[in-house]
Amino acid sequence: MGKVLALLIVLSTLMTAALAVRLYLFLSPCRLEADCRGYGLDTEYLKQWEEQEKNRKTGILAVSGWQPQPQREITSVSTGRKTQAHLFGVYGSMELVFPAALLAGNYGLAGKKEACVLTQDLAEALFGSSDVVGETVKFAMDEKGQETHLEVAGVIDKKGQYLLMPIEEGEIEKVAVLYERRYKAREKLKEQLPFFSP
Repeated sequence: MGKVLALLIVLSTLMTAALAVRLYLFLSPCRLEADCRGYGLDTEYLKQWEEQEKNRKTGILAVSGWQPQPQREITSVSTGRKTQAHLFGVYGSMELVFPAALLAGNYGLAGKKEACVLTQDLAEALFGSSDVVGETVKFAMDEKGQETHLEVAGVIDKKGQYLLMPIEEGEIEKVAVLYERRYKAREKLKEQLPFFSP
């Protein structure tokens, strides 16, 4: 009787492990990131890729491309506080840039050109709080000093002082893709981005 029970336990464990592997490979989403520096990828390429995906249905849930901008002095309009922050111009799904918990507001900025997402450290430095959705920040976008004003749409739980803002055009340095399933995701990304090395 003891051997039968032991055999049943082993079989049950193997079946559970096999199910876990199957779930991991076939049913769990997969985020992959590729470095595009030097390959001339831009937002137009990502737009075409998104259009192709509508017809091909390769299991892509979201695509994002981003370009780090020079560090800039960011100012809170309401408090007047200033601090240096790293800026990222983002095309597509912002949550793919820094997969982090949302502390306030929302991550997606689709259709909002004058909005941004701040990290908690940046929100605390500028406002003394992370509950700052609806507040406004400003910074000089270029050496001419022309100011850009952005409304805070969300705050994320990430260390460091970062500001994510939407872009519609320009070259990108990194791409992240969220696939519906992990199975063959690397091969699919390599098809689209031949320089991607899994």
